[in-house]
Amino acid sequence: MDGEAEGQGRGVRLLRPSEDTGEICAPSSIFSLMTWNVLLPNSSDGWWIYKYYEPHVPPICRQWTHRQRLIKERILREAPDIVCLQECAPDSFTQDFAFMEANGYVGLLANKGRFRNATFWKTSSKSDTKNNAVSLVEVCHGDRALVTGFQFKCLPTGAEGEGGEKSEAPNFSSSSASDTVSPSPVEKDPSLPVVFVVNCHLVSYGSPDRRLRQVHQALEFIRKQAQKSSAPGPQSSGKKGGGKGGGGQKAPPVEKTPVIVCGDFNSDGQTAVRELLVKGRVGPEYREPEAPSIEVVSKPKTHPFSKFADAYEGVSSLPWIKHLPSILPVPSRIPTLIVPLLDTKFQEGGKPSALFRKAIGRLFETFGGCGRTEDGQSAMDWGAVCQWLETVNKQVGRGSEYRSAIAILKRKAAERKGIGKSVEEGR
Repeated sequence: MDGEAEGQGRGVRLLRPSEDTGEICAPSSIFSLMTWNVLLPNSSDGWWIYKYYEPHVPPICRQWTHRQRLIKERILREAPDIVCLQECAPDSFTQDFAFMEANGYVGLLANKGRFRNATFWKTSSKSDTKNNAVSLVEVCHGDRALVTGFQFKCLPTGAEGEGGEKSEAPNFSSSSASDTVSPSPVEKDPSLPVVFVVNCHLVSYGSPDRRLRQVHQALEFIRKQAQKSSAPGPQSSGKKGGGKGGGGQKAPPVEKTPVIVCGDFNSDGQTAVRELLVKGRVGPEYREPEAPSIEVVSKPKTHPFSKFADAYEGVSSLPWIKHLPSILPVPSRIPTLIVPLLDTKFQEGGKPSALFRKAIGRLFETFGGCGRTEDGQSAMDWGAVCQWLETVNKQVGRGSEYRSAIAILKRKAAERKGIGKSVEEGR
């Protein structure tokens, strides 16, 4: 989140500069935000999701209906003002998240990709003393990054339902991805700050340069919009009531623009994205520890905003964290996933580990039957391969396992054909 925001409970307190001194003064709004990679809903897509579960989990609990109920319960229990989801399925988006609209949320789905981001928000945000009308005023569909800009207008307590202002709640329902009705941004109120939210699902490991571009492009959009708001309008003379962009209260300087970057970064530790957000600059000399041979940028990339603070890192430094049960003496940060750590079990010194080789051996013993190669090694014929594929994928013909098996079998057949041809030529 932006350097001009501070955490408060599970909400975010937005601070604004004093008009007279430029110093930070009383909060203008408080809102809560949740971000969640829901994994591609396996209602009409994402058939493979069931493989993510431990063997003891019943099949019924691996279905979308079960996951959907748990997601619904958690979101509605926390009741965040803004919800950023990753891995939504465009073909079933309306049905998968109909419960959001039924509970007062408006949703915006990214306009491309099989795994899409979606940002939901309540059109009114309530606290003990205030009602805030929430309006969508900016939208940008980027490369795996959905940027939204919101304005929070404070209403008198009790105004809602009694003739007070209320932002319109457009319906996002549709029958398919092609005819999704996306809520359109409304005209900005020049007297209110715009809060930008970058909901991203960055590309995975191996592409640190693209990950950085995805975030930098989103921040560039925000910078340009903030500059437009800060610049005097063509009809403005510095007086109240000037033309668009110049009338009313002057927008805060670009560096004071409230920005939150959240979502699934598909990376951790010291990355170029973190370097850009936290330090404000990434130069050509920068290399990610996981990909030291990849040049991330050829020219420096920067952003003009206050330096970002890592929300998880901030929470993890609180005193009560040390009392949490953990496999670590003192966790460096709160985990976002509670699952077995498998990465270290696959490799040892850059080579397949003994544990991994043993597991592969058990797989061959289970499915290989009596098949043997000429040198006596276990082998899987097509029948054994089909049995294996039906076990892990429920049917033959889908999944990376199937594609890999077909490629291997074709290569083996070509090798045998080549050997046979050589024997014939030698006679």
